[in-house]
Amino acid sequence: MNVFFSNRAGKQAVYHQKDCPYEKRIGEHNRIEITVKQAKKRHYCACKYCGGEQWEKRLLRERVAKWKNQYDLKITYWEDDSVFFIETKIGRWKACKEQDSSKYVLYHQNQWKPGYHRQRDMKKTASLETIIDYVSKHDKAKEIIRDDYRKLPQSTKQQKQYFQSAKRRAKRAERRRVRRIFAMLEEQQPELKDISIFGYEMLM
Repeated sequence: MNVFFSNRAGKQAVYHQKDCPYEKRIGEHNRIEITVKQAKKRHYCACKYCGGEQWEKRLLRERVAKWKNQYDLKITYWEDDSVFFIETKIGRWKACKEQDSSKYVLYHQNQWKPGYHRQRDMKKTASLETIIDYVSKHDKAKEIIRDDYRKLPQSTKQQKQYFQSAKRRAKRAERRRVRRIFAMLEEQQPELKDISIFGYEMLM
């Protein structure tokens, strides 16, 4: 991360985050770009406004508020930002930070049983925005599938793969519906048990 610092005569040098309002007051002759690691090595003093945890928490609150509006999501998180809970119109997710790591692992709430499962096609990442974007696109695609999977976009390789996966699921669902219909008919007319649905399944 890059930061700025101000070196005023007779005072200890102070370094700031880029978005700190006090950084904007630094004159050009006192301004250099430097990393936090370099600043600490030179014993510069962190700005009291932007150098502590409160600054990071303010930035996180602002980002979360932005994501909520941009993606139309409900987002809550633990105070230490180790776990985020994300809720769309049709699904619930959580992103958990790995122990001793800055990367998050994404989990999707199971539909038919309690708990969550690991979302394997989403790689571990330190970018929460990448996770938010994935969740939004995933569940929007699910909404389209509920209406008609054939409306799914097929511009990218990933979209084409998802389309084919949705197509296979739709075919399996059609077969299950046919079997249920035959089972209902057989209950009413037992003689129908002698009729095979193999030919129909071949057409599917």
